[in-house]
Amino acid sequence: SFKYITVAKFDEVKRSEVMAGDVLVSTKGTIGNVCLMPELDGHSVLSATGTVRLQLRDESLIRRQFVVSQMTMSSFKSYLRRFEAGSNQKYLNLAGVRRIELVVPPLELQDRHCSLRDRVWRLRARQRDVADHSHLLFDSLAQRAFRGEL
Repeated sequence: SFKYITVAKFDEVKRSEVMAGDVLVSTKGTIGNVCLMPELDGHSVLSATGTVRLQLRDESLIRRQFVVSQMTMSSFKSYLRRFEAGSNQKYLNLAGVRRIELVVPPLELQDRHCSLRDRVWRLRARQRDVADHSHLLFDSLAQRAFRGEL
C-alpha cells in the first residue's frame, strides 16, 4: 500500500528517495531480503528504517538483475551473516553493507545468466498454469463422476 506525503515533507526526506532500478536490501529482521525497485508514478522514498538502497546508476560494470540474482542465493545470505551486528535482534549496519563484495563476471556472462534465469521463471510459471489447469479438470471430472454423469 502507498502512503502519500506533502511536497514539504518530501523535501525533508528527499535523501531517502528511491528510483526505479535501485536495489533494496532489508537490514533488520529478515536480513538480506532483496528486490529491485519497480517503476512507479511519482517520487518514492523509503519509509522503513530497516532497508537500504544500493544505487547502480551505471550498468557498464554490473547488471542490476544480476546483483539481485546473486544476492538472493542462499550462499550469499550465509555470506551476509558475517556482517551482522547485535545480539538479540540481528541487523546489518551501514559499515557492514559497505564491506559486502559481489562477484562481477564479464557482462556477457551476466547477461546470459539473467536471460537463462528469466527463461526458467517463465517455464516455472507455465508449469504452474498447467498444473492449476490439470487440477481444475480433475476436480470437474470428479464432480461429474460423483453425480453419476460418467
